[in-house]
Amino acid sequence: MRTDSRLPISILVAAALLAMGAVQATAQECQIVIYGDLAEKPATQGPEMQKADIGIDGQVFFTINTPAAGYTVAERERIVYIRLIEIMSNVHIRPESFQLSRVRGKPTICVGNYRLITVYPRDAQAAGCSANELAGRWLTSLREKLPVVAPAAAVANP
Repeated sequence: MRTDSRLPISILVAAALLAMGAVQATAQECQIVIYGDLAEKPATQGPEMQKADIGIDGQVFFTINTPAAGYTVAERERIVYIRLIEIMSNVHIRPESFQLSRVRGKPTICVGNYRLITVYPRDAQAAGCSANELAGRWLTSLREKLPVVAPAAAVANP
C-alpha cells in the first residue's frame, strides 16, 4: 500500500511560510518612518521656536522643548504633525495601537507601524526626568487624547 507523502510536505511548507510571515510581521513594528533622515528636513519659516505644543483641537498631547538629532524645534514639530496625519489616515486607532519602542537605544513612540517621535536626552533633561519616564508620559497622553480628536473613521470601535 502506497501512501502519498506530498500532503505532509505541503503542510510543512505552508506552516514554514506562515511562520516566516509572522516573523516578518513582528520585525516590521514601527518601521514606517516619514522624514527620518536629515536629508529630508521639512522646510520651516519664521523665527526660531523655543517650544512646540503638539496637539489637535485644544487637546495637547505633549510639548517639544528642545532641538534634537540635528532638527530644530520647528522641524520636529512639522515632522510630528506630518506623521500624525499619516497615522490618522492609515491606522485604526485603539489602545493597543500605541507602543513604546527603542530606536538607536532611545525610547520612541509608535502608533501602529508608524514612528511618531523619539524622546532624546535633551527632551528628558528639559522635563527634569529620564527619557523613559518622559516617553511614558507622552505615550499615556497620546493614548488618552488622540482617539478623542481623531476622525471617527480612524478610531476602531470594539
